[in-house]
Amino acid sequence: MSSIPRVERVQNSNVVPLFAQPADAPEGVTDDGPGAPSISTDPEFRRWTLDRARREQEEFRAWQQENEKRARTEAYADDYEVREAGRQLYEERRRAATGAADPWGFTDLTPFLDDNAPARQEPEVGWFIENETSNGGGVFYLGKVNSVFGDSESGKTMFALVAAAQEMDRGNHVMMLDYEDDAQAVTARLRALGASRDLIRTHFHYLSPERGLDDQAYGRLRTFVADLEVRGEWTTMIIIDAVTEAMSVEGLDGRNENDVAAWQQSLPKRLSGLGPAVVTIDHSPRGGGREIGSQHKKSGITGVSYECSSVSPFVIGGKGKLRLRVAKDKIGSVRAMALPAQDQNAWRGDLVLDGVGRPNNPRVSLWGVDTMAIQAAHTESATEKAEQERRARAEQVAEIVRDNPGLSKAGIKDRMTGLQNAKKNTAIEEAERLGLIRIEKKGQALRCHPPEEVPEAGPEEVPREVPEEGPQGLPEGSPEEGSQGVLEGFPEGGPEG
Repeated sequence: MSSIPRVERVQNSNVVPLFAQPADAPEGVTDDGPGAPSISTDPEFRRWTLDRARREQEEFRAWQQENEKRARTEAYADDYEVREAGRQLYEERRRAATGAADPWGFTDLTPFLDDNAPARQEPEVGWFIENETSNGGGVFYLGKVNSVFGDSESGKTMFALVAAAQEMDRGNHVMMLDYEDDAQAVTARLRALGASRDLIRTHFHYLSPERGLDDQAYGRLRTFVADLEVRGEWTTMIIIDAVTEAMSVEGLDGRNENDVAAWQQSLPKRLSGLGPAVVTIDHSPRGGGREIGSQHKKSGITGVSYECSSVSPFVIGGKGKLRLRVAKDKIGSVRAMALPAQDQNAWRGDLVLDGVGRPNNPRVSLWGVDTMAIQAAHTESATEKAEQERRARAEQVAEIVRDNPGLSKAGIKDRMTGLQNAKKNTAIEEAERLGLIRIEKKGQALRCHPPEEVPEAGPEEVPREVPEEGPQGLPEGSPEEGSQGVLEGFPEGGPEG
């Protein structure tokens, strides 16, 4: 007879070797050798053989499962060591950069003293179009708390999602903590902005928190960011939409300054410590121009804050425009790329969505401002400022002369402190040019006096001028009697006809 196939397995004291005589085998029965029974003719032997094969198969399956479990455990342990090493490296870098290991520990400034170190941080998250009429540049600062605020339905969230779509297109990851909308609506917006399904599935990480950020939740987010870094991938943006609703989840009031300060520390600033650009979205109160509870919210911004105002609303199948102005820029790199405005915040650019002819896939453009316009505005501003400074110094000279009539130029300059001698001379000349002082020569010396006061003449003191009479008793220059005058704009004699 053919023997039962051998199965290779690990030998141990608890496993009976194959082809050993089992204790429950029929008396005198062996599984091979001369005179062995046949499973085809001996029912009892067939039953015993099948039972033994079944037991060996079960033992093999148990061994196989144990072996696979052991392999998974060892692989997970190796992976865990790699991930843990990555987390430790991430924490060391974060502590080195922020001194986070000890809240009162000194921060090493050596990296910032390098000659090649940038003078100031540049915005790196999102970007404006760069061409002849748009100056380009980034939108938000990494590792900082940034803000977007404006009226309801002005396009604030759309602006943040445009930057998010740009980052995902670069291969970076984006998180969104959504306290206001739902996953379906946000996904639809990203799809309308051109983000593919695969990109959204792999690089956009959506959360809808129903409670505050405790240590356990923060630990999960920190681990998530660190695990991506180990793989060479980066989370560059965390959107919080919206501030009022996020504070309400934690039982805080956006109009209470202490609540605002506590929330800023517990959520936005804590998340910005992980490295991404945190972008909070907030509403403007009626009247606009600022955030609700603005002072303490504005104080908590460590990056840039954009004021959003709708030029034309976004509608499906139409063309909409959102104007972006810089309400605060603590670092200054964004404001340097904005066009100054006299009575409002500096204009940084426009978000344009054009869905005409393509309602489900609008053209998305994030325009900057014209570089030439910025240069002209800065030149005009500098000229205006210089003129104001010259006027202020001239008025200072006039005040000194009013208090000290007859003072010499040297005496005036002695009383003007904190200025170079050349600027003092210019101030005296400007005061004389503007008529704020008059200079008289007394012998060899020049004396400065207030301007002469000219008494105003009353109506009766003004002599009445009588024109000299010409021929025929008419005033000189008057047309003679019977003559025709000249109509303005026509040749002598008036219009033809």
